[in-house]
Amino acid sequence: MGGGSAGAQAPRCVTGQLKVTFRNVEGGLGHFGVAIVFTNAGDSCVIVGYPGVDGVSADGSHVVEAQRTPAGYLGGARGDPPLVTLAKGEVASALFEGFNGAVDSKGPCPPYNSLAVIAPDDTEEVAVPVPWEQPLCYPEIHPVVVGDTGGANVPG
Repeated sequence: MGGGSAGAQAPRCVTGQLKVTFRNVEGGLGHFGVAIVFTNAGDSCVIVGYPGVDGVSADGSHVVEAQRTPAGYLGGARGDPPLVTLAKGEVASALFEGFNGAVDSKGPCPPYNSLAVIAPDDTEEVAVPVPWEQPLCYPEIHPVVVGDTGGANVPG
């Protein structure tokens, strides 16, 4: 897998060259998450920072935006977001996590059936159907890291 320091020649990865998929991450105490996996389908590139992630309802409305945080209950990045170099076919990922239901006084979560994902420093989004039935409440997105676990606190 990728993960070395980026050379000065490598351009930033853009959403259009990345295949976006999910990998389930074990949760606990009401938390659930998925690693948003970016597989490079193009030329070598670098990726660093936070992807944009919104919950999108069946009618196409963006109903919730994931808060950008370095790490959360299930994991994330340790220290500054790493600069990850991806050759063709290599992967990086970011952990998307939230609660399995509303937290007492905050009320119900807006329903959404897909996530609009944007690679860091890009503007093009790709819609990916969510692999769960209930929306995650108060979602967080953590920085992109090497590999396909999103930096989860579980064995890869």
